[in-house]
Amino acid sequence: MYDIQHPLRIFLILLTFVFVVELSIMYLLAVVEVKPVVDWAEALVDAALLTVLCVPFFWYFVAKPLQNALELESIKSHKILELAAEGIVSIDTKGKLLSFNRAAQNIFGYSADEVLGKNVSILMPAPHRDSHNEYLSRYFQTGQSHVIGKTRELQGERKDGMPFPLELSVTEIKYGGAHLFTAVLRDVSEQKLALKRIEQLAHYDELTHLPNRSLFYDRLGQSISMAKRSRLSIALLYIDLDGFKQVNDTMGHHIGDLLLVQTAERLRLCVRESDTLARLGGDEFTILLNDAHERENVEMVAKKVISSIAQPFGLEDQTAHIGASVGIARYPYDAPTGGTLLIVADKAMYAAKAAGKNTYRFGTPGDATGAYSVPKRV
Repeated sequence: MYDIQHPLRIFLILLTFVFVVELSIMYLLAVVEVKPVVDWAEALVDAALLTVLCVPFFWYFVAKPLQNALELESIKSHKILELAAEGIVSIDTKGKLLSFNRAAQNIFGYSADEVLGKNVSILMPAPHRDSHNEYLSRYFQTGQSHVIGKTRELQGERKDGMPFPLELSVTEIKYGGAHLFTAVLRDVSEQKLALKRIEQLAHYDELTHLPNRSLFYDRLGQSISMAKRSRLSIALLYIDLDGFKQVNDTMGHHIGDLLLVQTAERLRLCVRESDTLARLGGDEFTILLNDAHERENVEMVAKKVISSIAQPFGLEDQTAHIGASVGIARYPYDAPTGGTLLIVADKAMYAAKAAGKNTYRFGTPGDATGAYSVPKRV
């Protein structure tokens, strides 16, 4: 805010300077005239009168233009502050809010009148709210800061109590013995949602929202690495839907998509949260069972999958019946790598189809040989 005392202070300093100069000149003139005694009372009165005569000159030609210039700069700064796209807030050493621009009001949902004079912690969610004053005290004691001069991402809290991510940059201004902290902040909620959407499109199937082929390969590699370190075993179930093509061709692609969505929902109920269910594409799904030591437990999951898929599907006003052929491969018993594990499971799935479909088959180490193309990253 504009400080009117600034030009007045300069004005008074100038008048004091003039008074001292005039008094000094009178003294020098007295010395030149070789007066044995200087009448200081008279000199002080004369200097004061001359200084008073200079008041209009200094006011209209020095102080007033300076005051106008400062007022103009203050107005310009205030307009820039209010029209800034980023939120700008300032606090004192005790955390009291001194300024809160329009963008900050839009971000947090508070008006300036509601927050000015209050502690800045009102804009923070717990537990940051409780530790802010302690942080300021520690900064003044040690001079160490993790925020000042850096851009960081923190959590803010709106007036309605909703937390949100914000990007924060803090600058410290020192004048005299006082400190002022000014923060420029941006609400990055939309950017976070956009990044999440991009990640969703890159790693998840758009129809079923299951991990896609790319994420499945990544999870498979992680599971193999973890199993090696911990000497655990994992199981890979390769699932192909029996009869899906006929439903898709006769009832239409829209019904086929609904069928895939419902299939994914049923398969989710067959696995644990620690396992990975993925859609590789078309009507092919995979289940990655971590820490799968017992063959009987893997068989139980395969039977659960087959039984679940065998139940009729209600698709709008139509009913569809399909089945599932499941091929199973276990690490390290059937294959030593993720790529060969996938080969074994795929061949076992085709063996299940050849056996009459709607059943499961375990692969064998010998199935890992032969021509089969798998992604290089596995």
